Amino acid sequence: MSICAQDVDTGSESSVTAIASDVDSSQTFAASFANGMVKVFDRRIDDEDSIVRTYSDHTAWVQNVRWHATQQFQFLSASLDGQVKLWDMRGPPLPTESWQIQPHGLSAFDAHPLTNVFAA
Repeated sequence: MSICAQDVDTGSESSVTAIASDVDSSQTFAASFANGMVKVFDRRIDDEDSIVRTYSDHTAWVQNVRWHATQQFQFLSASLDGQVKLWDMRGPPLPTESWQIQPHGLSAFDAHPLTNVFAA
């Protein structure tokens, strides 16, 4: 077993809160940030250009990010403000769906890796 570490410029002063790899491409991953941003990176591209998409619709710390189990190019993010958002990388940098799951705040979020189910 081997582990490969890579230093990636996030283009942000904010802390990374979660990282999730695309199930269809080991070269693509999403990272969420404490400032409410979510960014998608492509490791095949030079470090300074590796951010391929940026999403900024969350208003609080993004607690977790997970790739959609069955829809390529889609992922979910969940923020401490209680919102869960579905994103599609093929469209504009706006959520395709948004749910206010916990109006008093969200402390945990995860998505099942094989089915269309998430828990918050």
